[in-house]
Amino acid sequence: DALVAQGYEYSAPMSGANTQSVQMQDLDGDGVDEALAFFRDSSSGAKHPMKICIFRAGGEGDFSLATTIEGDGEGINSVVYCQLNDTPMQEIVVGWRVSSAIYALSAYSIEQDVATEIISAPSYTRYFTRDLDQDNQAELVLIQVASQEDGGSSATYYDWSDDTMMSINTTRLSTSMTSVDSTKYGCLQSGYPALYISGYRQDSPTQLITDILAVRDGALTNITISDGMDSTSTIRSSSVDIKDINNDSVLEIPIPTPLPSNSAVENSENFSLLQWEQYSLDGARHFVGYTYHNLADGWYFDLPDEWYGHIILARSDISLGATVERSIVFYHQTSPTDQPEPFMAIYKNTGSNRLNRAEIGQRKLLKTDADAAYSLEFFDSSWECSMDYVSAAPRFHLILTDWSTD
Repeated sequence: DALVAQGYEYSAPMSGANTQSVQMQDLDGDGVDEALAFFRDSSSGAKHPMKICIFRAGGEGDFSLATTIEGDGEGINSVVYCQLNDTPMQEIVVGWRVSSAIYALSAYSIEQDVATEIISAPSYTRYFTRDLDQDNQAELVLIQVASQEDGGSSATYYDWSDDTMMSINTTRLSTSMTSVDSTKYGCLQSGYPALYISGYRQDSPTQLITDILAVRDGALTNITISDGMDSTSTIRSSSVDIKDINNDSVLEIPIPTPLPSNSAVENSENFSLLQWEQYSLDGARHFVGYTYHNLADGWYFDLPDEWYGHIILARSDISLGATVERSIVFYHQTSPTDQPEPFMAIYKNTGSNRLNRAEIGQRKLLKTDADAAYSLEFFDSSWECSMDYVSAAPRFHLILTDWSTD
């Protein structure tokens, strides 16, 4: 209140997981939270307008100002608390918003009420504080997206060494990546941690390319660059994001695989399966399975591996008064010259009569949500698809939005 009275105004971090104007955090590991208040000093002549004021709790629950971190720019983009060194202290990593397009980064260690800057970077696009070398301490990775004329995009890796935070190495990103769309932290095979950096391609703006960054032999390495320029094995459509599709604690990348169409099957054009692949630390790709993702209707289905190369999909939509039914029919085809034969269909029904429609005839209800009922039907077919209603139900999933504060 005293700071506000003298002209300070609250200025909370704009992004990330910590966006409150006042945040409680145990910085020194003594079990008692400190209070951090984020301000802007808008008074004329303020040399460093951005302020992070750190208050320590007294014996009777009161707080006193311990130290202040000052910065330049028009705001604070984000703040992260993590253990960067080999003490129990929490460091403060701050992304300063210099302007709408430029961010600078600093990291501070607080000891005996003195804030010491241990990292300073004049610009970055994204940053991460994660334990990548499995030493139970966080490391820092700065992503910088730049044009080829400016040297290309890169990732710089910082780690604690010789009692200081040091820049260990810089590895480059795919040359065709012009912006960062999404970032994920997850595991490779054998449990090695990695960062998955996905961005749009300059020559094909509807496609994504993903670089996987992991620490190998003590240095940050882009394990997916295969041709000296791009991570060509990860190029794909932007419609489905990376995820752990088979729940084995390893992230997989979805690669579209077009399905054949057949003139004898109406509306069988432009269907694709997703081939999910995971990576090991040496950059090798490992196939884990196929899915069909119906983005228009909000569901996906895990396909048996043996179905690949033998199915055709077709769409059928009808309106039945109180209900709208959207369906995907699965056809089997032994060879390109054989007549496709329908063997299964998945339905989405909406409207007031959706539940009755979902269980009409031989259909079995799979799932419901607030607006729709989803059901499955098997048809009489000469093909043994090695599946029944019981085994098919766990393969059906609704598509949910993944939220991340990275």
